[in-house]
Amino acid sequence: MTANSEREAMAILDSRGLLPVRIQVQQAASKSRWSKRVKGRHLATLYAQLADLFVGPARNVMVFFTDLLGLREVYNRPGTVSPENWSLRVPPDFAVAYRAAAAKGAALDLPGALATAMRARGAAFAAGHRELLQQLDAAGSRAVEQA
Repeated sequence: MTANSEREAMAILDSRGLLPVRIQVQQAASKSRWSKRVKGRHLATLYAQLADLFVGPARNVMVFFTDLLGLREVYNRPGTVSPENWSLRVPPDFAVAYRAAAAKGAALDLPGALATAMRARGAAFAAGHRELLQQLDAAGSRAVEQA
């Protein structure tokens, strides 16, 4: 997706049915009201963009493990030569840490993004995959509002 502004990106994602909450393009007079609404939904934009990856034509989608798990540790210190550099590993308790981070919005909710992407493909597609959608919804670590 290519957009020249956050507003344009939101409109594109909304037109594809990927935003959990429907938006309306506002007139210039109500721009500050629109900006306040969007600012409070930065995670909605993030999840809509993640879902957009799964709706598109790509056969493979890669998400770096630090983004998926919400890890904030530094794994590369430029100009540094040491055994610690480029050595970040997935922690042994990653499943518990992931669920906690995702519940706070600090890690990607992959099941939620997949469910949003599937629903964006239309009601018939969603109906044909109802059981999988229920499993994704149950596995999701945070509630995703549906439009």
